[in-house]
Amino acid sequence: MKRSYPKDKFISTLAGVLCGIILALGIFSAFLLYFKPWRVKSHETIVKKDEKQKDEVLTLAIDPQEVIRPISRYIYGSSLTAKTEFEMDVTDFGKDTGITVFRYPGGAAEGYHWRTSKFDFNPRFDNAPLSNIDNVIKFCSLVGAKLVLQVNIESGTPAEAAAWVIFMNKEKGARVDYWELGNEVYGDWERNHMSGFEYAKIIHEYAAAMKAADPTIKIGANFGGPNYPDFDEILIREAADDIDFVSYHWYPNHTNESHTIEDRKHPLPEEVMANYLNVGHMADRIDKLLKKYAPKRRGKIEITFLEWDGSWDAVASDLKNEAKGMMWSLANAIFYADTLGQFALHGVTLANQYSFQEVMFGLIRGWDQEAGWGGSRWDGTTIRPKALALKLYSKFFGDIMIRSELSGSPAFFKRSDFRADSYTGEVPYVSAYASKFRGTDKLAIVLINKHPEKDFKVKIELQDFSPQPYGALWVLNGPGLEAQNDGSPGEVSLKKYKVKGMGSEIDYTIPAHSVNLLQIDKEQ
Repeated sequence: MKRSYPKDKFISTLAGVLCGIILALGIFSAFLLYFKPWRVKSHETIVKKDEKQKDEVLTLAIDPQEVIRPISRYIYGSSLTAKTEFEMDVTDFGKDTGITVFRYPGGAAEGYHWRTSKFDFNPRFDNAPLSNIDNVIKFCSLVGAKLVLQVNIESGTPAEAAAWVIFMNKEKGARVDYWELGNEVYGDWERNHMSGFEYAKIIHEYAAAMKAADPTIKIGANFGGPNYPDFDEILIREAADDIDFVSYHWYPNHTNESHTIEDRKHPLPEEVMANYLNVGHMADRIDKLLKKYAPKRRGKIEITFLEWDGSWDAVASDLKNEAKGMMWSLANAIFYADTLGQFALHGVTLANQYSFQEVMFGLIRGWDQEAGWGGSRWDGTTIRPKALALKLYSKFFGDIMIRSELSGSPAFFKRSDFRADSYTGEVPYVSAYASKFRGTDKLAIVLINKHPEKDFKVKIELQDFSPQPYGALWVLNGPGLEAQNDGSPGEVSLKKYKVKGMGSEIDYTIPAHSVNLLQIDKEQ
């Protein structure tokens, strides 16, 4: 018998069936999305690990009462060359960046004579903007920076160097404490290349003459580092009594057109960022050499880095139209931030990044193209990311290093390469440094995230420190690790924010590929 249904009842029944089908499809879809049965097990494990990692919270414990050591103001230095433009916008940039000390003439051994402003081995420098020592002094005065002087041992004499000491420290009143003898004498690329024994003899002669002029100055020697172990051993053994500081020249990544790796002429961001972890090893290496060969000088010879940078892969001249180079990137700025933290942590007393102004290594571009120096006038706008990292520390980090302990950070592995002074091993994506300001109750905390994509949550635990509810935050960041400002000024920037809700426990999310500095004051 055929059964008939009212129209509204039929529609109601049909709707119920459709809802059931949709519900079933939804359950099945959820099953597929959650369990992903088509994926291999290994990939499924990785996905689950990443999802779990995303929710992990790192912990940073800080004890403001546990002091590690004072932080030298002179780790925020740069290298000044005769070719630097003596212009007000350039000196204003140096002052704004917070450069505290310049090394001059800051580079290759060119045979500079301070009295005549002449360079024996590079005559075109004779008429450069800063070939005259009086101009150098004025430039530094405008920036507010001191000088470290590189002594001409390749074509000069101990008497000439001693007269320079008297001129600077007694006649001119532009006191110089640190005097470096020569430039990279361990390297066969330098015209003053010599053995450790020859260098030790020269150090003794120059130190005697210069300290007779002013016994309070500090004499520094080129240190070859892990790439030149025999030279360093001889130097410490033969000349430790005449040395007050050793100078590393440190460029831990040499991947470039001349030194390709896996057919790459540029290093990977991770390769650049990882090398900051070698600072501690290099400091320990000096201590071990002193302990073995000159124990009486242990703790009395300072560790300095009078040239350093994280990469060496950019073009040397803007006559070329290739605006590339990891040394101009956010990744190199992150290396700078971590390295400055390590300098402070390990008691480095003096550091001069290389260099203040030039196309390849400069914090800003420059040099007069018509003079053949491979550069055009600085545009007054383009500031390299590494300059922003230097500014962040010099202007806003404290002057006393305090104990901090970060836990929970995931890591990546840095492989070994052909450089003995580069780092190999596990590298945490997140690193942190803490400081306080002498004579105040202010703390400065640096948090660095090296991950290309992920943000990380961190819980900051302050021991016996109740902060005021508001603080200041600076963030150095850009679109990605390879981002640069050359060709797109401002793409990588340093921005300031006001933060609220401070307490003895602070929750903060560290953005991917960023350097963050948080300043907080103690509640009165």
